[in-house]
Amino acid sequence: MQQPDWRMEYRYDVLMSYPHARARLEQAAAQGKGMSVNEFLGKAGDVRDLLSGSLDGIEQRVSHALGAALGKALGFEIRRVHTVPYPHPVGIALLGVSCAMAEAGFPLKRVVQGTDGCLLEAKLPKNWATNHGSVVCAVAGDAQQAQVQSGVQVPGQLYDWGRGNRVLGKLATRTSMYVSAG
Repeated sequence: MQQPDWRMEYRYDVLMSYPHARARLEQAAAQGKGMSVNEFLGKAGDVRDLLSGSLDGIEQRVSHALGAALGKALGFEIRRVHTVPYPHPVGIALLGVSCAMAEAGFPLKRVVQGTDGCLLEAKLPKNWATNHGSVVCAVAGDAQQAQVQSGVQVPGQLYDWGRGNRVLGKLATRTSMYVSAG
């Protein structure tokens, strides 16, 4: 009986159950900002909730949405988008994006599963240039190729002083490195 190939896997929770994928993610997380896989995925007990879309923390989400709505009403919101095709299976691209996000120190906030890939939303930490925001990566594809569309969103802010472009450029470079390594 042939074992399933992690490189073809588009379901995030299944991909993260493969020892090879977890080991690569752990290495990437430790290499960058020194966080663990559990810190990247969320608290160990909350991983299932994160992957299943639990309603825990709804008050924080509502508060964030209201703050973002005020910023949008005033015309403030920064969005940058970057798209890259990869001639590799979707599982390799999905793991590559996860490794790049973990290395950069962007912990996952949620995972939305699709029929041929998934959307990963991570926290963009506050710095001198921007408020807290989100880094969102949509990964879709099949056994032959994948596409990664990444975006940075900083609600309630008029300028990001180039941070969105820098984050997306570095994320694309690191993702390409991890994807090329297979």
